[in-house]
Amino acid sequence: MGNLPSSRIEPARPFLHFGIEFFGPLLVHYKIRGKQPTKVYLAVFCCFATKVVHLEVVGDLSTVAFIRALKRFLGKIGHCKSLHCDNATNFVGANNKFNELLSSLHAAESQESIITTCANVGIQFNFIPSRAPHIGELWKAAVKSAKHLLMKSVATASLTYEKLETVVIEAILNSRPLTPLSSNANDYIALTPGHFLIGEPLTSRVDVTSNQLQAGLLTRWKLVSHLKNQFWNRWSQEYLTELQQRNKW
Repeated sequence: MGNLPSSRIEPARPFLHFGIEFFGPLLVHYKIRGKQPTKVYLAVFCCFATKVVHLEVVGDLSTVAFIRALKRFLGKIGHCKSLHCDNATNFVGANNKFNELLSSLHAAESQESIITTCANVGIQFNFIPSRAPHIGELWKAAVKSAKHLLMKSVATASLTYEKLETVVIEAILNSRPLTPLSSNANDYIALTPGHFLIGEPLTSRVDVTSNQLQAGLLTRWKLVSHLKNQFWNRWSQEYLTELQQRNKW
């Protein structure tokens, strides 16, 4: 069992480094008599550092559908640094499409500023070796959890595309516990992927009785930065040490 890669042990915002996998198909029904159901798939995005999961419904496994799902994902989450996936044909085709796009941009003399921007924020694709699924176990585990929950919920249901988008169990996946927040046996709150998104579990109620801090913007920004550094220090000392244990050998 080798060491964890740097993308999994370095503090980073959600989805700076992530893996993607497709699963399905799921049947989508239409409100038209005689219309046959259509197959759709789910794209599962899994963050390396925080294990946050994001789900996107796609119509097929083509390169175009993958690029569209990736664009929707980036529009919601923001720019990413590296993407890891297996050697499926749709992923390889998407990589070739991006290379063709970058080549065309560099050939256009009137768009030098756009060329520089795209070169600086270009997505780095990382393909795992062929027939080596154990390398992508992190995001494949997220696919297993999503498939188990979704199939258990809608296995016998007749869903339209809108209903399928509504029933997607992203909040449940991001509420799974990662590690305890304290050593107190009576403290049942655990660190979840949702903490990295909104600072608290996604299923928790809003605390309307919290006291507002009377301070200037600069003071509040310094306080938030200090708390952020403390959080990542605890994440490195308490959570990562559990991942580094080699229990098999």
